[in-house]
Amino acid sequence: MVFVGISGTVGALLAFLRGSLLWLTLASAFFVSVVTLYSLLLGYHLGPSALVGFGCVAAVQLSYLALGLSLDLFPSQNFIPQIQAAGSWLNSQEASGGPM
Repeated sequence: MVFVGISGTVGALLAFLRGSLLWLTLASAFFVSVVTLYSLLLGYHLGPSALVGFGCVAAVQLSYLALGLSLDLFPSQNFIPQIQAAGSWLNSQEASGGPM
């Protein structure tokens, strides 16, 4: 399960750094190959190893999708002018002794 957590973190980093889908595919393949290698070397059963491999791929892709969509839908540049306008309005109200 540690691999699933690490792969989710890698997917989030790829989305935050605007990585391409090629890097996402390579990260998924890397985690599946690492899980397969460990399961073969340590003698684990195929069923749980397949579930962990599927979880790694799903974690990479879902974290990339979730963070990538949220960064695209809510870019920080859209909010900065409104925040600056609200801040200047609050400063003018405070300076004039208006309602607070």
